[in-house]
Amino acid sequence: MKTVKPALLALFWAALISIFPARAHGQTPAPPDFSIKSIRVDPAEPYSNSDMNVYVDVANVGPARVDNVQITVNYSKLFEGQSANVSLRPGETKVLSSREYHPAPGNYEIKAKLTLGALANGLKETNETNNEKTIAVLVRDGRAPGTNADLALADVSIKEAGFAYQVEATVRNLGIDPVKCIFGVDLVTEVTKETRQVMKREDVVIPANQPFAAGAVKKMGPIPIADRDHPDSLEEGTYNVKIGVYNQAGTYVEETDRQNNYYQGTFTVAKRVAGGAIPVGVRAPKTPVGGFRAEFFTATPLEIVAGEEVRLKWSFPAAAEAALLIDSRSISLQLPAGEMTVKPSCDVKTVSFCDYTCRIVGKTKDNVKFEREVKIRVNKR
Repeated sequence: MKTVKPALLALFWAALISIFPARAHGQTPAPPDFSIKSIRVDPAEPYSNSDMNVYVDVANVGPARVDNVQITVNYSKLFEGQSANVSLRPGETKVLSSREYHPAPGNYEIKAKLTLGALANGLKETNETNNEKTIAVLVRDGRAPGTNADLALADVSIKEAGFAYQVEATVRNLGIDPVKCIFGVDLVTEVTKETRQVMKREDVVIPANQPFAAGAVKKMGPIPIADRDHPDSLEEGTYNVKIGVYNQAGTYVEETDRQNNYYQGTFTVAKRVAGGAIPVGVRAPKTPVGGFRAEFFTATPLEIVAGEEVRLKWSFPAAAEAALLIDSRSISLQLPAGEMTVKPSCDVKTVSFCDYTCRIVGKTKDNVKFEREVKIRVNKR
């Protein structure tokens, strides 16, 4: 067996002691010392429509490495606290972040406070005076420059041609800034019949990372309405149509008005006569092929703040009579089509929003009763 020279052994122990000084001498490791080095918000000049983030840099300013310790940062205003399980060498930093969606305008003094969490295993810091840091933040009222886009869904039509139904729509940017999104923005068309989903389809309106300029217009369709369970034709009955233009990945698209991004309506596939051709009840209007034959009842927008108005539109080519039931009143409707403005009201004193129902009841020329309704979400001011 070879003998290790004393000089080499001394060098080995010196190196070991330099790495683990406390353990090499049988001593308890030095207590940790964490510090909040900085706190900042992004954007640096937030507005009340901003998606505001806060970032806190937590550093290990102690003399030794600390493993598997939970650190927690809480805030005095706006933001929710965040925790992380960390292992940090001396001088190493961990960034904790939190987000506040559309903060209220005003001046804020935001204090970040660092504590050791449940995974600290009883460790106490040598210095806790460096565990707090405060910054002043001004949240400006109004909208940040460059965020005044307004994506809107317009000119939605449901058309019939040879017993096939299709949807057409126009997407516009009504704002003064481009619409921007890191993911694509889609036109989402969903059709249901009673509780069954007939179809759902996504068509790209704005590709990822491509701005949609102010004033830009894009026509979508015709999009065929095809029943996935009955692909050859649609069964007779009433179908509900919901169309929206938005980002499906969940990333927020900044714009001035999201209420005009949606459409909700109905259309009816009428009973066909033997031998098959013209639907019963739609001969009288003599609508040209490709024009409106389908009936519909829509409300725009579908979500409002209490006190705002909603425009109702309807078309019932086969109806002999129809009435709008609203606020305990019955209002006779113009036929075969018409529109009117209403101001939905419901109790939002104790809740943040409520649903307001507009219902149409009527009879066809064949004396068949029908009923249609739309629901509007009313948000508290």
